[in-house]
Amino acid sequence: MKLLRIILMSVMIGVLFPVVIMPADEAKAATYADVVVTFTPNCTGANPTFTTSNATNITNTEARLNGTISDLTCEQADDTFWEWGLSSGNYTANYTDTTNRSNGAVYHDIDSLSANTTYYFRGAARLNGESWQYGSEKYFTTTNVTECGNPSGLTLTAMSDSHISASWDAVANATGYLLLVSSTNYPDDPNGSYAMAYNGSDTSVTLTGYNLDFTEYKFSLWTYCNPYSDEYETASIGGEAMSALTGIFTPFLGVLPVILIVTLFTVLAALASKYFPKLASPLFVIAAPISMFAGCNIYDNYVTNVGLGVGLALILYSFVCFVFAIIMQFRRNPNDYYSEY
Repeated sequence: MKLLRIILMSVMIGVLFPVVIMPADEAKAATYADVVVTFTPNCTGANPTFTTSNATNITNTEARLNGTISDLTCEQADDTFWEWGLSSGNYTANYTDTTNRSNGAVYHDIDSLSANTTYYFRGAARLNGESWQYGSEKYFTTTNVTECGNPSGLTLTAMSDSHISASWDAVANATGYLLLVSSTNYPDDPNGSYAMAYNGSDTSVTLTGYNLDFTEYKFSLWTYCNPYSDEYETASIGGEAMSALTGIFTPFLGVLPVILIVTLFTVLAALASKYFPKLASPLFVIAAPISMFAGCNIYDNYVTNVGLGVGLALILYSFVCFVFAIIMQFRRNPNDYYSEY
């Protein structure tokens, strides 16, 4: 009975703990530490199951392909695979993802698609480089390109030196409006490096932080409906004070040297009338024709009210110089006057 129990225990140990059998010469030196015990885990390592799901996040150019991995036991899927094309079973594009995946949802985003077009796709997964396990085929259709009209009716109103009220007409299918501003030229690119005045869905806005008296601001408006409208609306505001100053001084610029000469001779003549009476009259005589020339030049070339006024003033001043020349001639010291004869 005791022998039978020893035999049964030996069989059980042999099944549960396989023993490495060594040659006899090595077994002589063997100790308990030389016994190798091997445990085999309960893992089949079967290939996963891939289920293709419907596409989501569909636009006119993009979509997300979805799927689910299942039936993995103790390992992760080494790769997932996606392929798509324009006809069923004919896939012209693909993508392999080598990220290890566990059971659960997986996806892949694709872009550069054509609008209003049907695409067919499927996904797959594999374990340890084995054959691909494909899911069924699905399909989706991209959306149409939404076209919106060009902007119109851009109106700018100065509420103060620093505040602007901007408004424009609503455009069908537009999801937003972009208003760019520059102080040098009208913005011509919605993606350019211009200052953004407004970006939103309203058709009116109050803008602040401007200096309207001395700076002209140029605005350009686009409608947005993915992408921006082809055309844009422009309007400008501000700079009236600077324009007024420019209008006043512009007529002087072309004949500024001549005006300076007239002024110089007038000052010299005035000084001479006090200290050198004999020179006052000739100096006024010289200033008169120069003033006449400057006045006629401005009057002919600058037809603004300011230009005409300045030109006429210089012409009249030339006559004043002649009158002063005559007066100064007869106001000389009588002794000096008669001593010449």
